[in-house]
Formats: sequence, structure tokens, C-alpha cells
Amino acid sequence: MSPNVSFADNLRAARARLKLNQTDLGRQVGIGQGAVTKWETGKSTPTVDQLLVIAHALGTTAADLLAGLTLAPPGPSAPGRARIPARTSASKRTSPPRNDPDGPPLITRRPRRHPPVEAA
Repeated sequence: MSPNVSFADNLRAARARLKLNQTDLGRQVGIGQGAVTKWETGKSTPTVDQLLVIAHALGTTAADLLAGLTLAPPGPSAPGRARIPARTSASKRTSPPRNDPDGPPLITRRPRRHPPVEAA
């Protein structure tokens, strides 16, 4: 791939290789088709957790999906450099994917441990 390929281009190409539409990929990842559209148009980016599930669903790695992406410093984009858009307040956290035995493995977080509360 060329050095100026974006995450959106890599995602679209990986999805096309598997002949998946956006709705199918969304179902495998546990998000809606609209989120996939935003990722492929560069209007938003997935979280790291979502990126790992996407890569697994597409039979690739997160590194391959990010290959060719050059992180630019904040501010106006330099010519020929891709930028990862900042997460905006409009970006909403998606619910975790459902446990589908045929789908990718779920990435779960350990519950927070709170200190014990002493009885008064």
C-alpha cells in the first residue's frame, strides 16, 4: 500500500476483500452500520478496543489496519500526512458486542476493585 493510505482506506479494503457489507461488519463488531460508515469516511475513529475486535473480524491485525498511517501533530494537516481525528463529544461509546460463538472473541475489562467499606 502507498505511504499515504488512511485507516479508512485500509478498513474499506479489508472489508471488501471479505465481501462484507458495512452492516455485516457492524454486526460482527457489535456496533451499527452508521459507525462503520463514519470510520470509512474518516469522520470518526474506533476506540482501541473496537479496533482490536474489527481486526479480528476481518482476519487481520490492528497494525495492518493502521499501516501507512502517519500521525500528524495537532493543528492544520501537513500535506501528504494522514491525521486521526480527535474524539468529539458527539462520539458515543457503543455497547459491548454480544457474546456470539461464531463471532470474534469479546474483549472484556476486569471490574474495578473498590476498597472495602468498614461498618460503623
